[in-house]
Amino acid sequence: NRQVMMNGVSRSFTGAIREQVEQDALRYKLTGKPQETQQTLRSAALRYIDQKEPVLSPSTIARYRQYARNDFLDLQRLRMDVITQRDCQTAINDFSRSHSPKTTINTWAFFHAVLKANNHSFNVTLPQNNAPEHPFLQPEQVIRFLKAIEGESMEIPILLGLHGLRRSELLDVTWQDIDLERKTIRVQGSAVRDSDGQIIHKKTNKAAASRRTVPIVIPRLFTLLEQADKTGTYLCSCNPNSPYED
Repeated sequence: NRQVMMNGVSRSFTGAIREQVEQDALRYKLTGKPQETQQTLRSAALRYIDQKEPVLSPSTIARYRQYARNDFLDLQRLRMDVITQRDCQTAINDFSRSHSPKTTINTWAFFHAVLKANNHSFNVTLPQNNAPEHPFLQPEQVIRFLKAIEGESMEIPILLGLHGLRRSELLDVTWQDIDLERKTIRVQGSAVRDSDGQIIHKKTNKAAASRRTVPIVIPRLFTLLEQADKTGTYLCSCNPNSPYED
C-alpha cells in the first residue's frame, strides 16, 4: 500500500506487486494523473473467449470457460502489463504438481493463446508428456470381451466403439445412418456439450477424415441393429458420460 498526497488530497495505491505499486504512485506524483486501469489476464481470457465463440465449437468454448474459471487463478489476477516469464513458469510449475503433463500442456496452451493475442509471449518449460500408448486387445481378448458385454445396456455403444467410432460420433449416429443391406454405418456428425453443458448435434465433423462410411464387421452388432426397436432418431440414448474415449 502506497499513499501519495497531491494538492491536499491523499490517494492510495495498492497491488499484488510492490514495484508496480511504487511505479504507479511515482507516475501519479509526477503527472498528477493516475495510471490507467490495465486488464488482468482473467479479463483478457474472458474477452478472448467471447471473440472466439462464433468460430469455435461449443465444446471448445465450454473447455475454455472451464480453464478461465478454475485454473492458473493466481496468474489470472495479475495485470497483463506486469506479468513476467517468471510468473508464468511459477504458475506452470505449481499447476503441474497436481495435474498430469497432458492437462498442464493443454491448459497452458489456452492461456498462452490469450497472452499472444495481447502481444505477450513467454518462453516457458512445460512437462514432458510421456503417457504410454494403450495396447490393442489381442484376438482372444476381443472374443472374451464381446462375450462379457453380451446383453448389457451399453452393448451397442461399445460395439460401435470397437468399429472405430469416437464417443462424440457414436452418440450422433441416427437410424438413417445405418444401411443394413450394405452392412455399413455412415459417420458424419458428432454430439458435443455446449457452454451450458447441454448436448448439441453437429451435422458435419470438421475433418474430412472423420466423415466416413464404416463397414459392420462384428456379426453381433449387425444382429442387434437388425432386431432393435428403431423408434427415435439416435441409436444410442445413453448418458453421454457412460461411454468414454481417450
